[in-house]
Amino acid sequence: MNRRRQEYDNLVKAIESEELEQCPYFCFKMLYGLSPELHFHLVYSKMNGYLSVLENRFPEVTWPRKLLDNPKGYVDKHGRQIPDSPEGLNIDDEMFLFCFHAIALAYTYIDSYAIVSTSFVCALENSIRALGLNAWIEKKPIEHQAFMKTSDDNKRKYLDNAISIDVEKQEWQDVASWLKKKGLLEMPDDVDVEKMEAVLKYWENGEFSLIVPKTRELLEQGRDDLEINIFDIL
Repeated sequence: MNRRRQEYDNLVKAIESEELEQCPYFCFKMLYGLSPELHFHLVYSKMNGYLSVLENRFPEVTWPRKLLDNPKGYVDKHGRQIPDSPEGLNIDDEMFLFCFHAIALAYTYIDSYAIVSTSFVCALENSIRALGLNAWIEKKPIEHQAFMKTSDDNKRKYLDNAISIDVEKQEWQDVASWLKKKGLLEMPDDVDVEKMEAVLKYWENGEFSLIVPKTRELLEQGRDDLEINIFDIL
């Protein structure tokens, strides 16, 4: 069995068992080494699904649509600079707006397999989380109000709710179908697996947040256990 097909099977199993936190891990391993355009087309479908929610809440905020419709043009003009968020955001809005930092980062370092795949997968996961949370907020506004007032230590019990999980599961099923339909299972695979695993380890150590090129001083803090020099990856 080829590598991407195995990762696809792992993704499907994670979805079926509702271990949704594993989905970004397997998506990364499927997407790594493929074109930025393919990454973007996948992420666009999920981000566009939430964008109308944001636009309805904040019609005066127009830059997200401009960035999503032309990310390269936006980054060429503005770099990674993202405008300040409007006041009064819900948790789903905050999660969604983070995606634009990820997209801008990917297009800034478009030649880096590591940054492209980790950034787009971050955007994909946050878009899906935002869609799930939005469904919960609309159906359980009182619970959302309680969430906004609770301490950070107790927020998790609200975030992992049945409504959000059902929506996120469906969204990840759509992702799996999209990946299969686009032929990823049959695409040539010339990925340096050792290097990919080193990137994955580095990303995991950073709690699957965005990877940006670091200074030598920062990279050397606790990163000397990598088998491959991170400078050869980023």
